[in-house]
Amino acid sequence: MGGKKQRTLSINAFVGQNIRPLRKDKRLSLKAVAEKLDVSSASLSKIENGLTDINFSRLGQIAEAFEVDVLSLVSNEVIPPRPGEAHIERGRQRLDARDREILELQRKAIFLLEEVLAQKDKPNSTKN
Repeated sequence: MGGKKQRTLSINAFVGQNIRPLRKDKRLSLKAVAEKLDVSSASLSKIENGLTDINFSRLGQIAEAFEVDVLSLVSNEVIPPRPGEAHIERGRQRLDARDREILELQRKAIFLLEEVLAQKDKPNSTKN
């Protein structure tokens, strides 16, 4: 019975070991994923390190954040990144940036239009 020590991972540690490579493969920061999950970066770090309990609801949120099946988070198999996912994510980020630019341009256009209309509505003081 002596020297045989079999190390088994808790489900928390096992899931954490699967999450970190997913995050790194997608080139996502701890902060970005934490925001998706609505948790602090410290909490996500604890999840990745197997230091906190994960309930089924949180497991589902994590799977959704990484766009993977829940089973892939608890399987023994290495989870390869899906082809093209990084490209898709970069495209989404570019679109988000463009959306913000468009919104800012719309705000500026509205402001300028309001200024022009305000000037038009003012009585012309140069006429006598």
